[in-house]
Amino acid sequence: MEFLKEVLGEDLYSQVSEKITTYNSDEKNKENQIKIGNLASGNYVGKEKFDAKETEITGLKEQLEDANNEIQSYKDMDIESIKQSVSDWENKYNTDTQELQNKLAKKDYEYKVKEKVSGLKFTSESAKKSFIADLMAKELKLENDNILGFDDFVKEFKETDPNAFESENPLPQFSNGSNSGQVNLGDDSDIRKAMGLK
Repeated sequence: MEFLKEVLGEDLYSQVSEKITTYNSDEKNKENQIKIGNLASGNYVGKEKFDAKETEITGLKEQLEDANNEIQSYKDMDIESIKQSVSDWENKYNTDTQELQNKLAKKDYEYKVKEKVSGLKFTSESAKKSFIADLMAKELKLENDNILGFDDFVKEFKETDPNAFESENPLPQFSNGSNSGQVNLGDDSDIRKAMGLK
C-alpha cells in the first residue's frame, strides 16, 4: 500500500491506512479483509488462471470427499477387505488424478488456441467456431506456449475452405460523387463503362 503515498500525500495516506487497519482488526470483518494492491505490480490474477485453479480445487475437493467416505466405510471391514479396498482406492485415485490433469491440460490448450486464433480474420462467427473445433480435434503439440504446425494448419484450412476467411485483397469500391455513399461496381462491363472505355 506504500505506493499510495505518492498519490495521496502523507496526511491522507496516514488517514486511509489507519481506517483500513481499524476495519481489518475488527473481529466481525475477519472474513472481509480490505487489501489494496497495485495492478501494475502483478497482483492481479487473470481469469484463465483463476478458472484453471478453480477446476483444480474442485477436483481435489471431490477426491477428498471420496476419501473421507471411503475411510468411514473401513470401520466395518475385515483386514483382507481393507487391503483390497486400499488397492481399489489407489487405482481410483490414480485414474481421477490423470483425468484431472487431462482436464487442466485441455483447458490450457483451449486457451492457447483461442489466443492464437484471435489474430485471424474470419467471415463469420460460425467459420471461426468451425476452425477452432477442427484445430482442437487435430491436437497439435504445444511447446513453450507455441502450437506446433499452426501455420501449416491455417494454410491447409484456407485451401479447403477459402470463404471462411476475410479476403486479404478486397475488391475496390468507387464513389459516385453523391451523398449516397459508395457504389460497388459489379462486373467488368460496369467498370469499363464508368471509365469511359468500350
